[in-house]
Amino acid sequence: MSDEPADMRKQLSTYADAITAFATAQLVGFILLMTHGDCFTKNVLSGIGYAVGIGAAVNLFYLSLVILCQSKDDYLSKEAGVIRKIRYAIILVDLVATVLIPLAIYYGWHHGQFFIDCKASC
Repeated sequence: MSDEPADMRKQLSTYADAITAFATAQLVGFILLMTHGDCFTKNVLSGIGYAVGIGAAVNLFYLSLVILCQSKDDYLSKEAGVIRKIRYAIILVDLVATVLIPLAIYYGWHHGQFFIDCKASC
């Protein structure tokens, strides 16, 4: 007997885990760049609508990829698991953070609570 369905389930689960991990790593990198307070931060805050919109769209795309992987996995396994909910929660937290962190920094910048050190050469 072939273990193709089991192998496919493992592969789809690995893809969903990788997408979730990448989304989180991307968020951490973005946060580090934003909180550094240099020209990158100023440029992002100058187009805050783009940063929030693109960040939300990218995270929704990641969520849809994970849903697609898991829906195929559901078709193959007929099991519902806690891992699925954890993946969704992680990506939804990433989505919320991707939207709220730039807005919070923008607010803090305009109210003197966040300093941006951008030299004239940037």
